[in-house]
Amino acid sequence: MHQEQEISARLEVEQLHENRKVLLADQAKEKKQYEAELAAASTRHKELENIVKELKGDLIVAEAREKNSKRELNKVLEVRSTVIEDLKVFINLFCIMTVNRLQANLDYVTSDDNSTKLVERARSLQKQLDASRKFQVVKDITIADLEQELERRKSDQSLEEQLTFISIPTVLG
Repeated sequence: MHQEQEISARLEVEQLHENRKVLLADQAKEKKQYEAELAAASTRHKELENIVKELKGDLIVAEAREKNSKRELNKVLEVRSTVIEDLKVFINLFCIMTVNRLQANLDYVTSDDNSTKLVERARSLQKQLDASRKFQVVKDITIADLEQELERRKSDQSLEEQLTFISIPTVLG
């Protein structure tokens, strides 16, 4: 009976030893899987860090572009304002000079007794008046064109800023 117990104990020890080998093999397999998962996660983490660095760099560039665009827009607005003011001053001076010249011609025409000269002076005055009116129309169109161009540039700038901010998130894709 002692021998049977010894055989039974030996079989039990062998079985435990086999179970231990299987358990160690399973643990080694799980360890390799965890190490592979950890390596993949580490690689993905580094990739994400690189993407974040690139996005930060892109953001810095976009902010610099925005500042430059705002500076340029302010310069354009200042120039526009100056040009419009200069045009107004020039037009006012031109109109005053034209009115003075017309008045002088009118005074001359009204004092002249020669009917032929009066008719010629009247025609000359009419031409000058027509030219002055045409100049006023051209001035109004020019100012309107300048204002439209400025609005277009503002619109283009706004679209460019929107496109810049829309294109930044696509880097994550």
